[in-house]
Amino acid sequence: MGVKLLTVPAQRGPAWVKAGLASLFAHLPGYTLLCLVFLVAAAVLSLVPVVGSVVLLAALPLFSLAFTMGTREVQAGRPITPALYLAPWQQRATRRPLAVLCLAYAVATLALVALADALDGGRFYEVMQAVTAQPNPEQMAELLAGGGLFEGFVLRTLLITLLAVPFWHAPALVVWGGQGAAQALFSSTLALWRARGAYVLYGLGWTAVTLGVSLVGGLLLGILGTAVGPWLLLPLSLLVTMAFYASLYPSYVDCFGTPDEGV
Repeated sequence: MGVKLLTVPAQRGPAWVKAGLASLFAHLPGYTLLCLVFLVAAAVLSLVPVVGSVVLLAALPLFSLAFTMGTREVQAGRPITPALYLAPWQQRATRRPLAVLCLAYAVATLALVALADALDGGRFYEVMQAVTAQPNPEQMAELLAGGGLFEGFVLRTLLITLLAVPFWHAPALVVWGGQGAAQALFSSTLALWRARGAYVLYGLGWTAVTLGVSLVGGLLLGILGTAVGPWLLLPLSLLVTMAFYASLYPSYVDCFGTPDEGV
C-alpha cells in the first residue's frame, strides 16, 4: 500500500471526462444500482429530522468512493455491486480515518452554508425556498427583483469548490494509500494543485456536458410539455452525475498511480 504523486499533463483533463462517460454507458446497470441504493438511503435519512440530514452529508464521501471503486472494478473485469459501500469498512486500519473524513465533510459543509448565509443575509436560501413553493409569475418577479440571487449562487459555488478540493481524492487515499485523514486531505489538495491545468480543462469539459444536457432537456420540455418533460430531466441529470463520479478513478490513477490489487 502507498501512493506517489505523479505529473499530470493538462490534456488528461478532457480524457477523464471521456473515460467517465464511456465507463458509465458500458456498465450502466451497475452504476445505476449503486446510485439507486444511495438515493433510497438518502430518502430514508430525510425522514429523520436534523440528524438524518447530517448523516446524509457525512455519507457523501462514501458515495464518491463507491463510484471510484466501482470504476476500478469494471476495469478489472468485475461487476459493480452495492457491497462497495461496505468494502472500505472491512479494513480495520481505514475505518477510523474514513469516519473522521465523513464527519469532517459534514461539519465543514454545514459551516460553509452558515458562512454563506451570513455573508448574503440568507437571501439566496429565501429565494430557493420560495421557488420550490412554485410562486406565480408576479411573485417570482418580485423575488428576483430583490437581488442577491446571483451573488449567493456564485458565493456558494466558490465555497463548495474550495471544500471539494481537499476531499476530492481523500477517501480513496485513505483506502488505497493507507493515509490518515489529515494526510489524505493534504495529498488531495496538493495533487489538484499540481495538476491544476488538467483539472481546469476537466471542469470545463463537465460544464460543456452539463450545458449540452440542459439544452436537450429544455428542448424535450418544450416538445413534450410540463406533464412529461420533467420526468425526463431527472434521469438526464442522474446520468451526468453518475458519469462525473465514474470519471474520478481515471483522475486518481493519473495523479497517484494504479492501486495495488486486493486493496
